[in-house]
Amino acid sequence: NDGETVDTVTTTASSVPFGTINVSTMYQGCLKTSITTNAANGFTIRTREDHSLRTGGGATIPDADCDASGCLNTPSTAAAFTVAGSGNGLGISCFHDATSTSCSTSDPNWNNGNNWAPIGNESVGQTPAKYAGLTGATSVEVITKAKFRLRAPASQGAGTYTNQVSFIATPVF
Repeated sequence: NDGETVDTVTTTASSVPFGTINVSTMYQGCLKTSITTNAANGFTIRTREDHSLRTGGGATIPDADCDASGCLNTPSTAAAFTVAGSGNGLGISCFHDATSTSCSTSDPNWNNGNNWAPIGNESVGQTPAKYAGLTGATSVEVITKAKFRLRAPASQGAGTYTNQVSFIATPVF
């Protein structure tokens, strides 16, 4: 936990409904992800979105740029994304559960939920970001928390913004 003061969003098993948001306020919601595998060399999980958050009319909320553009607008670079910082948009992070150390520590380095990155955006051809993985088989359920953080810029227009985020698990044999 990066200790940020955020407005917490109540999530469901398959959605993060941010609801009505105030511009320049930081919101956060988490989803549990879990996996087991018999693949001898473990697994890799990557994450992507179909497009940035957008309305039916085409208005968008950008993907996270993090503080001082620290994410470099690429899903393979993670950085701080804080209330005091200058970043806006929708970002993702991975937080280890007590039973897991599977969150990516390179390309991007989630730093156990303290760093954030934009989600790999399919609509602009970005490669899905590495979210988590293990290098060996495990019969134990590996649990992580997908953390989503949102801050809309002050100039953001009103509307209902949606997108779809996917997690792609690939066994490594």
